[in-house]
Amino acid sequence: MPMNAFIIRPFGRKPVITLPHVLDLQPGKHSADVHFIDFDEVETHLIDPALAKLGIGGRTTIEIMRAGNIREDMFHRLLTADLVIADLSIHNANTFYELGLRHAFRDKYTLLIRSNSTEYPFDLQTDRYFTYQIDNPGESVPGLIAALKQTLNSDLDDSPVYKMIPALRAQDRSRFIAAPREFREAVERARRGTKAPDLRLLAVEAEGFIWEIEGLREVARAQTDLNFFLGAKTTWEILQRRFPDDLEANMMLSKIYERLNKQLPEQDLQTRSEQAMQRVFGQKEIERNNKSEVLALVGTLRKAEWRKRWMEFKTVKKRREQALRSKFLREARMNYLAAFYENLNNYHAGLNALALFKIEEQMAAAHPAVWNALHDDPVRESANLTKHSYRLTIAVEVSLEAERRLLDQDKKDKRDYWLEINEAIFYCVTSTKKSQLSNVAKEFEEAFCLAPPSATMAVKDLLEDYKELGVFTENVRVALDTLERIHKEPLPYGTQKDTERILLLVTGYSTDKGAANGSRSPLSKEHENRTKEAIKRAVASEQKRAERILFGMASGASGGELLFHEVCQELQIPTRLYLPMPVDQFVGDYVSISEDQDDWIERFNKIYSNTTYRSVLNNSDELPRWLQLKPHYSLRRQGNLWMLQHALFEGLQSGAQITLIALWNGKEDDRTFGIADLVRRVRETRIKYIHLDTEKILGS
Repeated sequence: MPMNAFIIRPFGRKPVITLPHVLDLQPGKHSADVHFIDFDEVETHLIDPALAKLGIGGRTTIEIMRAGNIREDMFHRLLTADLVIADLSIHNANTFYELGLRHAFRDKYTLLIRSNSTEYPFDLQTDRYFTYQIDNPGESVPGLIAALKQTLNSDLDDSPVYKMIPALRAQDRSRFIAAPREFREAVERARRGTKAPDLRLLAVEAEGFIWEIEGLREVARAQTDLNFFLGAKTTWEILQRRFPDDLEANMMLSKIYERLNKQLPEQDLQTRSEQAMQRVFGQKEIERNNKSEVLALVGTLRKAEWRKRWMEFKTVKKRREQALRSKFLREARMNYLAAFYENLNNYHAGLNALALFKIEEQMAAAHPAVWNALHDDPVRESANLTKHSYRLTIAVEVSLEAERRLLDQDKKDKRDYWLEINEAIFYCVTSTKKSQLSNVAKEFEEAFCLAPPSATMAVKDLLEDYKELGVFTENVRVALDTLERIHKEPLPYGTQKDTERILLLVTGYSTDKGAANGSRSPLSKEHENRTKEAIKRAVASEQKRAERILFGMASGASGGELLFHEVCQELQIPTRLYLPMPVDQFVGDYVSISEDQDDWIERFNKIYSNTTYRSVLNNSDELPRWLQLKPHYSLRRQGNLWMLQHALFEGLQSGAQITLIALWNGKEDDRTFGIADLVRRVRETRIKYIHLDTEKILGS
């Protein structure tokens, strides 16, 4: 995602009093002279090329004036831009006003520039400037690029306000701008429907809008809430790259890195989790609830280190002895406990502390020699463990009950799987009687039935750790038996890896012969046969290379897309049908393109009837309002991106490879539905790309 800049400057051609050294005049002959600066030309020949070289987008106030939304848009861009460039070559009231606002609300990433023709403004003489040549600003492009890089790479405040008041905290940019209501509602629908691909699509569609970052934040929160950690990792990392010290992004990434560390060992996510946490600790001040989350994350990191140490041993006895000796057990426990004390509503932190207290109690009783060697007064320490464990049991139970009551009051029609998981774990670590085993089984059954697979896998990993340590033995056995009974089939989300399986995603023209020039005349039978044969060769080639093909994915427009479905059926490959709008409107717009298209309608109906997986993106034949102003965007282009996100998500779940078969002429025009953009995105991933050139196939 590219960074964005906002340019503060005067507009048009303005007079400037040039200094003698600029005109190479001898002192005494002339003291100064009146010249002009064309600030539009300075932007065109100096600022724009420098920003383009760095891949930074930008707008000035005059473009906003043309759009007719000067006040709201100007303030939003001024306060939320990643970078602001202010040209102070002349004493212009609007320029100084806008710069003052930027310096008041944002502490970093503002670069001052000026021509080499005038004196510095008195109040800003101590600030650093980049100076460009008044007679040929284009010569200064390399220097400006270097200055911009230095500004963006610096962690130091460049606002004089924040330099003079070090304790002052810069305003969170999210206070100045929010994603539109319709976008937030779309995120909420995807979240409630646990539709990870739809969330990924919304992240892509937010690109380029003024509220892009806050839109991505909404998506990342939903992905995290649903435990779609791989997608959440990508989205939060985009935010962190733009704003390295973003508190929420760093907190979430620290947690996500720790959760994914076992799944992605080659990325050293444990170290990255620690680094994200250090960024959080570097904040000037942290609100109490956030501090609770930070301490809990530290506890999680210490717990992961603790687990790594005892898992190296092969016998239960050796593991327990090492686990009991490890300082990381006590560090994790105390951080979780501190997090719970900071916020008693943080039942998850309290439960983690309680579980570690209970584990330490059980291991101390089972290995008294190890326990006695660790403490000068082991009896007193044992009594302290029991006392803290008893008090914490009551406190965590009350915290869980309080959350349950709030949920029942506020969301009577909704259940919280995360709360139910924690309630089940609470029963697991506190139940000590055989008569309570049925309650343990009941709690885990309700939690497992409600939770998504990724959350279930996280609980399974925790239970397996308890089993490896030989703690909560009977309760863990009942919980794992319950999981096996409910999920007889292997759970997805990376539990099966088969790199030979391939998904097929096809897109392209509604292959009528004149598609490239806008004509909608149907293909002749000869051209249809050529197209179908080209698709069949590509699919058969992939089928031969793969161990098996899971399914094909395509929309259902007349021509290439329906031909793809037919080819897959002939080769006994199941397909999924993705429609960007309701079926009736889709048939009218993309299947029944002329009076003699009854054959295509019948073929569509046959595919529709024989396809068990059908999905519709929109409930109307128009884009949502917030998307209607997106340049060169349409329902068909949206549908292609939507299918791509589905393919990527399915690939992550199954470990399957993906092949994109694109049927088009390789040119970007209004009739290609953004295929060029789709192909660019595909080439940034590991997806295999097969191009079927329509000009060669159709001989046009």
